[in-house]
Amino acid sequence: MKLVIYTQVRENYAAHNGVIDPTQARWKNKGGDIYVVENIDPSIVLQSSEEDIEELKSIFDYVTEDNDSFQEYVISWEVMADDEEVGEPWETPYIIEAGYLGSQGAHFRRVTDNTTEYGWLHRLITQKEETWIQMKNGDRRDYRATWTMKGGVRITTEKMLEEYIALNGGR
Repeated sequence: MKLVIYTQVRENYAAHNGVIDPTQARWKNKGGDIYVVENIDPSIVLQSSEEDIEELKSIFDYVTEDNDSFQEYVISWEVMADDEEVGEPWETPYIIEAGYLGSQGAHFRRVTDNTTEYGWLHRLITQKEETWIQMKNGDRRDYRATWTMKGGVRITTEKMLEEYIALNGGR
């Protein structure tokens, strides 16, 4: 089973150049994200007590943020079977590894498939995989990105990516 969390993102348009006047707040909805916690123990969901559900919802702390210029909050969540599709074809959910939650952060992964009609990365890139440790305060640690190019070449830095694209087809 997996836990699927849907969020709403809002930006404060009154927050400019680091100066925030709370009396002038102008919040604008900017879409949201989908987070998937894989390999949830079915017994937690099927035989759930209030305590179990609260423990499950503690994961929300890793996907929410609230400050004077940015907010992301949970609008809904559901438990789904592992083989059920999540979101629309153009959406790329964030994957949270359930076994690695704790005070040291949560392991996040996001894989963007650039081979579909919804691909938005450079045409030479077939996939981008990002991993990091997400902290409850919104900070990220140990961020890494790997781009897989047509032909299977894997690139691990933005500088190498820029050089590869320049040498193999430019814009």
